[in-house]
Amino acid sequence: MLWSRYLAPHLILVVVACACNSNPAGPSAGSSKEAFFAALRQQGASVTPGQMLSRESTPYFEVPAQIVQVNTGTINVFEYGDAAAAGRDAAKVSPDGSSVGNTSILWIGPPHFYRNDRLIVVYAGHSLAVLQPLEAVLGPPFAH
Repeated sequence: MLWSRYLAPHLILVVVACACNSNPAGPSAGSSKEAFFAALRQQGASVTPGQMLSRESTPYFEVPAQIVQVNTGTINVFEYGDAAAAGRDAAKVSPDGSSVGNTSILWIGPPHFYRNDRLIVVYAGHSLAVLQPLEAVLGPPFAH
């Protein structure tokens, strides 16, 4: 069983890495903004997609954001081409959400960063009408 001494730790790493990639309560793997919006609506949330921001408006992430009204608040939704790209940008966020990479951000409310597969969702505020459906769909924030 020489192989088990070398292979077993790698298998455990693969299982742990896969378990962290997405929230099983959220949209399915490979999800899109549309699947996310549908999941929020299933939670009873009002969802109104708005304009796309220019890439220059959010230079700390590799893709532009879409502004979305969810109940009483506004969120930013970043959709990536794949989960690995979303993971790279998510790794740039400080644990308290006060900075992304080298960019310090002064938020209008407490920041909440969520990730599910190809999506990063940011909400700056404290409204339970926004936080509850986000957490029901995406799970707890990875930074706040």
